[in-house]
Amino acid sequence: IWGFIHGFGIVFQRFVLRCQFPSWMLGSRFAVVMQSFANWFGTFLFVSFAWIFFRASNVADAFLAVRNIFSGWQHWSFEALTLGQGEFSFVIAIIGIALLMFLEYGQQFHDLHARFSRQPLFVRSMVYTLGVLTILVLGNFDGQEFIYFQF
Repeated sequence: IWGFIHGFGIVFQRFVLRCQFPSWMLGSRFAVVMQSFANWFGTFLFVSFAWIFFRASNVADAFLAVRNIFSGWQHWSFEALTLGQGEFSFVIAIIGIALLMFLEYGQQFHDLHARFSRQPLFVRSMVYTLGVLTILVLGNFDGQEFIYFQF
C-alpha cells in the first residue's frame, strides 16, 4: 500500500505540473513564495500520511491510525499538540523548523554555502561552535533506541 500511495503521489504531482494557472496567479514574488511553500507543505503532509502505512504492523492498524487522526478533536489540548514534550521543547522545535525553512528558502535564491565560506575563520568557527553547543545542550542523550532500529 505504501508503494501505491507514493506512486499515486508521483502521478498526481506530474498532473499538477501540467496544469495552466491563471495569469493573475503567476509572476509576483509573493505568488512564487506561496507556491513554493504550498508545494513543500503538501509534500510533507502527503509523505507523512504515507509513512503511516509504512510503519504500521498491518493494514488494519494503518487504517485505525488514519481514522484516529481525524477523530477526537473535541478533546484538543496544547499538551496533545506538543506530544507530551513540554512547552520549551515545542518552542525550540518550532524555532528550529522555522530556521531550516528560512535557510531552504534562502538557498533557492543565493548560494549560502559560498557566502558562508567567504566569511572570516573566526565567524565560521563561532557558528560551528554554536551548533555543537546547541546539540550538546538541547540534545537527548538518554540512550533511547533510534526509531529505524525498531524495524
